[in-house]
Amino acid sequence: MLARLKTVHEELLTGIKTLETVVQQSTPDVAGLTNARWKLSRASSHRRKFLADTVYPTLDRASLPDRRRLEELRAAGTALLTESAQHIAAWSTDRIMNDWPGYQAASAAVRAAMRNRIAAEKAILYPLLEAAERAEG
Repeated sequence: MLARLKTVHEELLTGIKTLETVVQQSTPDVAGLTNARWKLSRASSHRRKFLADTVYPTLDRASLPDRRRLEELRAAGTALLTESAQHIAAWSTDRIMNDWPGYQAASAAVRAAMRNRIAAEKAILYPLLEAAERAEG
């Protein structure tokens, strides 16, 4: 399970980097941007589903000494999902084309939040999953 989460994180980081490369261009590439946004959304959706369907249920069954950090991480994920949905809804293709610099700044903020989220998941979930796998194995 930990190996799969690491793969999911790497896929998401690759998607973030791809979007970052497209967004750093001086003018928008609609096809490249649309493709990068779609792939990143898909990778993010896969991560959320894996966490909800596999990681969190496994850790909920595990004997953890302190669940506070896990619950905080879970709650923060819900808040980040809301922010991400608002960002996607606010930045239609037409709006992006009309305000490229604004989108570049907004996208940078969202990418930073996603990277921070992945770092938090690594810091909290990896040790918990390592312990759970040792206890099972």
